Order: sequence, then C-alpha cells, then structure tokens
Amino acid sequence: MYEPPKVRESDWKVFRRKAPQWEQACIDRLNQAYIQLLRGPETPAEKFWTLRRRVNKDAYWINDLLEVGRSTMESQLGLLLRAGAITPEDLDGFSADLRGRLEAVYRDRWETAEPEIGEKDEG
Repeated sequence: MYEPPKVRESDWKVFRRKAPQWEQACIDRLNQAYIQLLRGPETPAEKFWTLRRRVNKDAYWINDLLEVGRSTMESQLGLLLRAGAITPEDLDGFSADLRGRLEAVYRDRWETAEPEIGEKDEG
C-alpha cells in the first residue's frame, strides 16, 4: 500500500502561511471570470443559469482546497498546480524534495489538467 511522504514541519508552516493568499488569488480569478461571463452577449437568463452552474461548481472545488490537513497538503498543492491556481514559483520556501515532486505534477499538467480556475465552462 502506498504511504505518502511525511510532511515536514517547515513545509506545513510555509503552507499555512501561503494558503490564505492563494485562496484569495483563486477567488479573485473566479470573480474576474464571473464578471466576464456577465458582460457576454448571452441573454440575461442564459447568463444567470451559466453563472449559477459555475458558482456551484467552483464553490465545491474551492471548499475542497480549503479543507486541507497535513496528510493531504501535498496532493492539494498538486491540484493547485494542475489547476493553474499556483505556479512552481509559488513553491519557494518549501523543501527541495517536496518542490521536486510537485514540479513533476506541474510538468504533466497539460496532459491531464482540469480547466483552469476562471476558464470558461463549455458544459
């Protein structure tokens, strides 16, 4: 059975310091995407229902990101990288081994990524 690497105390402290900034940046990107959606050429009803679907979907995703414990920190960082919410530069301050594992996730992002935060939902 796979055992995730133990989280270093120093990495956990860096994460707790940076996570609120990343949360605000994610929400800001979402807000900007919603503004663009509302400025679009669709009818008011189409805008409303599209926005409603997006907010529900995004709230679910953001909530998952905010419920991070020490045991899920690394996988959540990987999700943030894959979603484009953070970049490898945002990993400054974390240990070299954690950065290396996470940067491997980032390199694979284009093959397996979900739509970026704020990307238009075509569904």
